[in-house]
Amino acid sequence: MALSIETTRAFRRPADKQALIEAVLNAQPTDENDWLEWKSELDLATADGRFTVAKHILGMANRLPDRAAPHAEGCGYVLVGVEPGNLVGLQPIDTAVLDQGLRPYLGSDGPQWSADFVSVRGAPVLMITVEAPRWGDPIYCLHREYGKFNAGTIFVRRRASTERADPSEVAALVERAKPRTDRIGLSVTWDGPSEVVPVDLRLDLLDAWLENERRELLAPLERHRTVEPKWQALDEAERQRQTNQPKQRSTDGLTVARLKEIEAQANRMKATLGFRPEDRSPEDYQAEVEDYLSEARETAIDQRLLKGAALASVELGLLLINLTERNFADIEVEVEISAPIVAARVSWIENTLPFFNLPARPRSWGTPKPPAWQRPVFERLGSRPSRRQPTMQIDNGPPCRIIWHAGNIRPLSQRTLEQVCVFVPPSHAREGIPATWKATASDAVGVAGGSITFRAGADAIQLPGEELIEQSGA
Repeated sequence: MALSIETTRAFRRPADKQALIEAVLNAQPTDENDWLEWKSELDLATADGRFTVAKHILGMANRLPDRAAPHAEGCGYVLVGVEPGNLVGLQPIDTAVLDQGLRPYLGSDGPQWSADFVSVRGAPVLMITVEAPRWGDPIYCLHREYGKFNAGTIFVRRRASTERADPSEVAALVERAKPRTDRIGLSVTWDGPSEVVPVDLRLDLLDAWLENERRELLAPLERHRTVEPKWQALDEAERQRQTNQPKQRSTDGLTVARLKEIEAQANRMKATLGFRPEDRSPEDYQAEVEDYLSEARETAIDQRLLKGAALASVELGLLLINLTERNFADIEVEVEISAPIVAARVSWIENTLPFFNLPARPRSWGTPKPPAWQRPVFERLGSRPSRRQPTMQIDNGPPCRIIWHAGNIRPLSQRTLEQVCVFVPPSHAREGIPATWKATASDAVGVAGGSITFRAGADAIQLPGEELIEQSGA
């Protein structure tokens, strides 16, 4: 169970800090993680209490930037006086006194941190904010021996605990501390307004239609599976009867052998005309139906996206910023949105005709395959896939992932990436929609990352439910 609060942005305002403490109070003990540590009781007047706080500050400061970035904009938090289901509070002390008590352990050039006492339900809670780690930061170590920990001990965060660093973790921090000349230095933000109009695509009706299609298409196969054993038994009985009474005649004067001969002639005529009996196995037919339903769903969603884009302004632009004085090449930017949204390329919306048909239904089970000259040309020739590298790729998941292939960017410059249409359901109206981003370059070390948020407006647009599907009548 995750914290019942939006965790991508840093908790800077007093109301945000109170909300974080409330979320911890309502959390589960297993919700503690690498960016959040809580203690119900701690005596800051003792060396043990001061060392405990300093140890967690050092662990938060020694995280890797790309791993820290998805939560609280990379910041870490130590809370004293609260835990899940237990609000104890802590007697406030002057933060300058707290700084003097922690300085021997953190050093004068230690991590950047700040402290506040936040009142929640009348109980003061100590909130220590450790600023986000950056590439190029030094390795922060313990400056004073305490107990079994010598001066110089390096602490790191491991999920919900702060531990002594092992050799691999020390090596990772050495890499973090290297000069940033070869490290990626990119930032991403929304370009222009970051609010979209919620649109109800009525995908629930689409799923109901698809399920009805599945039932109709599989019904002949189910009947076949039910009736076929009976036919086989009748055929065996007829074979036995013919063996025992080969000269028996039917009511119209034709022998059974003659009826079989006529049936064989009819089959040869069908073969001459290009018709064939059922040539698919039940498994092949079932797979063909599922492929059709999958393609039909994608096409039907595309129809809804086009109609929704015509009624609402849903475009978002992404701004890529080079923070350094060097060039970055072959950049890839990925944004992940966990909310149940649907995204589409603006260029696709603008260039696609608003009316197009669904794929043809597969021929029903038990019907013969038509001759080649009656099949559509595209089935005979096939399609030739494009070899061009797309500038944007979208996987609507969930979660929704959007990838931009952004090419190169010059030093200290910025560039707007291709716009994307985002469709937010009405259930998320008036809400901020958090997203995490990461960026890589082929000629730089590391991963830049962070969080961005766009907002869904208050007034939602609902597309009509009727004529949800425009079937071609295949």
